Amino acid sequence: MEVAARSFLVLCLMAIGAAPALALQDAPEFPPVEGVPVTVSLDFFDVSGVSQRRLDESIEMNRPLGFDTATIAGFTANWAYEADDQGCSLTAIEVPVDILIRYPRWTEWMRASQDMRAGWESRMAGMVAHENGHARIAVMTAVELHDELALNGSAADCATLEADLNGRLEAGIQRLRDRQGEYDRITGHGTRQADYDRAPAGPR
Repeated sequence: MEVAARSFLVLCLMAIGAAPALALQDAPEFPPVEGVPVTVSLDFFDVSGVSQRRLDESIEMNRPLGFDTATIAGFTANWAYEADDQGCSLTAIEVPVDILIRYPRWTEWMRASQDMRAGWESRMAGMVAHENGHARIAVMTAVELHDELALNGSAADCATLEADLNGRLEAGIQRLRDRQGEYDRITGHGTRQADYDRAPAGPR
């Protein structure tokens, strides 16, 4: 029996100035899909200031890679196969997804004015909406990849099967990169989030 594993990461970033909805950064939840376990983690970097100028300066100084938030989404495709009378067939397939979302954490919320708090809630809502979108795209693409690998799980010999699985995995990786890039293009890295909802329907 042969076992293989491949992995990749896609980094998704969000620009400053995003728009409305929630105050807390809750991790997105996904319904369980057999063969596609999903792990979502949140990470935070502290920012401070009780004036808008100070808060903006703190975010600019501390934000990762020049953006307010970042999502790192990763696949690991694991499979096993063995030779049989028909050639070679998959015996197991799994596509785990690991997602890390990094947000700013405002340490002086309690000292700030009501207007600043309201502005922060609106800002955080936009961040959450955008980053959860990146997470959904990663999970959806992983489910597609799992199904595609499972449906093409046999070949005349194991070398041919391994090559086919690797080729499909590489195509799945590129598909995710393309989708995340298109998502950021349409939304302006989160500054035009509503544009994504108005975009023509199709694979995302």
